[in-house]
Order: sequence, then structure tokens, then C-alpha cells
Amino acid sequence: MVYLEGESLNLAFVKVPQLTGHRQEIEARIERFGPTWKQLFKSMTKEGSLWVFARNSFADGELVPVPLHIGTRIAHDTEFVWKNIFTIYREQTAIDGKAFVPAYYQVLFFAKDAKGYFFDKNAIKEPHVFKEIEWGRRTKGSSGYDPTREKLRYGEGGRDPGNVLYKVKRKEDGSILSTEAYTDEEVYDKFMRLSSKKTQTIGTNIEEPSFLLVAARLGRVVEVFEL
Repeated sequence: MVYLEGESLNLAFVKVPQLTGHRQEIEARIERFGPTWKQLFKSMTKEGSLWVFARNSFADGELVPVPLHIGTRIAHDTEFVWKNIFTIYREQTAIDGKAFVPAYYQVLFFAKDAKGYFFDKNAIKEPHVFKEIEWGRRTKGSSGYDPTREKLRYGEGGRDPGNVLYKVKRKEDGSILSTEAYTDEEVYDKFMRLSSKKTQTIGTNIEEPSFLLVAARLGRVVEVFEL
């Protein structure tokens, strides 16, 4: 990978290719990623974070939980703090033969500093399903209680997003019509806005046009390296 001098990265996005072969081969490849995580930690500012995109594999007749293996190695071999795992829903396509179609992939979220990392949840809050029905009103009790006025039990900026990403289409009464996947571009957009500011530098091995377009639109600087 590109070895950056000093603490120059505010954010790192790493996309792990689909790993195939025998289980031992997959695990050996995961081990060889080790220097990348260590170098990213050294090159990152205190408010920086690491996001790793990875998919499970099947080998020798069993599931190989690649994201969990990678996350465990990062947490064990570096000082990154493991904060969360995001699951990204993916639309299924026609099944060819006997294999099932993967319906999701996972994104691991690490912070360089447990308290100092940048995290703007307000940037990606979602609209309420019903602005006075979803959470309702309360005039007593500990949650949302205000003795002087009736208080709405929802955040004015919208709902906090969950760590499973998918879109929902609803009827007027709020019941679900259908679900659909975010595009790769929309996923990149959410995580960039959540964990970085304009003009900050993103280290990445992702050279997809959708990724580079999002970074340019949001005013982020991209530093490309090889995994």
C-alpha cells in the first residue's frame, strides 16, 4: 500500500475482495492484510475512523465468516477500537442452479480513538414514519416528560439510523409496501458524511467511479492504495 507520512488520513474505506478457495487459503489471505491495518492506524488522525467492506465465503462445505475474522484480527493486532458492524441489504437476483444468492454484506466500523473520533449522526438521520404517530405523545413518565407542556417523543432532526441499511416504501397508514437496497453510491455517501468533513482526506483501495464521484461531490480528498 502507499505509506503515508505522518497522521494525514481522516478516514479510511477498505473493500475486501470476495475471498475464495479452501478455508486455510482464505484465512491465510486475511492474515496477509495485517500490515495494511497497522499502517492505516499510524497514518490516521485522532478523529479518524476505518470502514471495512467484506462478504462471507463458503469453503470446504462450511461458512467462513470473513468480516468477523477480519474484525477480530484488526482489534487484536492494532489499537483500533471496534465500534459497530453495519449490514447492507442487497436485492436478490434470479437463482442459477442450487446456490442461494447473497442478500447482504457487512461493513466493520473502527475508530482510532474511542472518544475523539468524528461522528456526525445528524448528517444521515432519516425521516420519521409518522411525525406524531410513530412515537406518540406523552404527558407523564420519564421518557419525553415535560410537566409544562405536551412533548413529542421524537427527535426534531429525524430518526436515528439503524445499523441495517435498506429503504422502505410505505402506504399512507405506514404499513410496508416493499423494501429495496441502497446503491453502492448511496452507501458511500452515507458513511462519508457520517465520519468525515469537507476537504478531509480518505485513504482507500476503492477506485470505482461511484466512490470517486461521491468523494468529489462531497469535497473529500482521495488517497488510493492497494490492499
